[in-house]
Amino acid sequence: MSREPPDADFEEIARRFSHLWQALNARADSRYPLETRQMLVDRVRDALDRGEARLSDTDPGVIANSFALEALVHDGALTQIYRARHRDLGTLHAIKMPRPEHADDPVLRKLMLREAEIGITLRHPHIAGTQAVLRLADGRPALVMEWLGRRLADRLQEQPLSPDEVISIMISALSGLDAIHAAGTVHCDLSPLNLLVADGDLSQLKIADFGIAIEVGCRHGQLDLAFAGQPRFRVSGTNGR
Repeated sequence: MSREPPDADFEEIARRFSHLWQALNARADSRYPLETRQMLVDRVRDALDRGEARLSDTDPGVIANSFALEALVHDGALTQIYRARHRDLGTLHAIKMPRPEHADDPVLRKLMLREAEIGITLRHPHIAGTQAVLRLADGRPALVMEWLGRRLADRLQEQPLSPDEVISIMISALSGLDAIHAAGTVHCDLSPLNLLVADGDLSQLKIADFGIAIEVGCRHGQLDLAFAGQPRFRVSGTNGR
């Protein structure tokens, strides 16, 4: 059982909390707009979560009042991916969202919602799972995914792979692909950039990024995409279709 704080300590904390609450809500109808008060509350909570003695000078970037954005790890032409931490559980997640300037792009929105549906449906030890879909304040979809940390592409830049490591990667990737194909889906963008490694263990490699995945028998033109995939890893003769 947890120990209760001494009455004197509790009373002091309660008194100071009351002063904080009054400061945040003083003349709420004129001094602080609702958005400003919510931002201040988020900064207070962020400081408590981090065990800091002062508030951050910048907006902590909180999504759904639950996920604090810690770092931008991918800044693409259309989408961004952040490392985020759940404020109550402390768990790490990857959150993918359209860039703000593409908030009103109907094709990108459709693709991201399809990606979320595929990622939530597929469950396999070698497939990076999508855990939830959120709606940001400006209407953009945000995909909450498991955090794995590193791409195989980053690992390849550090040192060559041993024959055993190559075999381990192939076994993991083919196992994940088998599950994807069994579900009637084609990934269409398999490359070291979309193969993720947790804790440096290549045997735990997972396939990620179903942004341009399609059902067997479909073509990317049906998704309003003129081109899909990375030229260096595209199957010869497909032309990205």
